[in-house]
Amino acid sequence: ILFIDEIHTIVGAGKTEGSSDAGNMLKPLLARPLYLRRYWQAVKHCAEATRAGAAEFDVLQEKYAALQSDGVPVSALSTLKANMETRRAYAAGKVDANDVSAFALESPAGSSVQVPTNVVTLTGRAPLAVEEIRVNGVPLEVVWTSATAWSASLTLTAATTPVSVTAHAADGSTLASASFTVTGVIPSEPPPTAVINEFMAQNSLFINDYTGGY
Repeated sequence: ILFIDEIHTIVGAGKTEGSSDAGNMLKPLLARPLYLRRYWQAVKHCAEATRAGAAEFDVLQEKYAALQSDGVPVSALSTLKANMETRRAYAAGKVDANDVSAFALESPAGSSVQVPTNVVTLTGRAPLAVEEIRVNGVPLEVVWTSATAWSASLTLTAATTPVSVTAHAADGSTLASASFTVTGVIPSEPPPTAVINEFMAQNSLFINDYTGGY
C-alpha cells in the first residue's frame, strides 16, 4: 500500500536535481531473475486483488458519503472507480505480457530418459501463479533463469527412478504435473580398505628405530 500511495517517490517525481530515486535503485535488483519474478508476482497480486470484488469500492463509498455529509466538495466517485479500473487493466496487461500460460517441463523430454550419470537436469517454465515446484512430493530447489524459466538438478538414488514433477500455488494446491522415468548410472562404492600400522622396537635389520636409540 505504501508503495502505491507514494508512487511519486518511486519514479522520482519532485526529487531534487542530482538525487537518486527508488526506481533507479531497484533496477539492478530486477536484473536478477528471482527478484524479477517476485516483482511481477506482486504486480499480479495487486491487479487481481482489485479485480476480485467490490470491497475496496465499499470503503470508497463510505469515505465519499462521509465527505459529502461534512460538506466537503468531492468529485464523482464514478470517476475514481473508472480510473482505478483503467490502471488495473494496464497492470494486468503488463503481467500477461511477462507471464506464461501454462506450466511446462521442457527437459528432459519424453516419458523415458537415460542419463550417463546419477544426475539429471530439469528445465521448464512456470506461470507467475506457481509458488513451489516439487519432485515426488519433495520441494525442489530451482534456479530461475528468467521471470518464468527455471532449472534444477536431481540426484538419482536408484538406477531407474520414476519422477513426478508438480507445480503448486501459494495455498499448496496443484496447478499442473508432469512425469517421466529416468535411468542413470549409480556410482558404486569403493571397496573398504585396511591400514595396518605396526611399531617394532629395536628393528636394526630393515628399518632403524630412532625411538630405541638406533
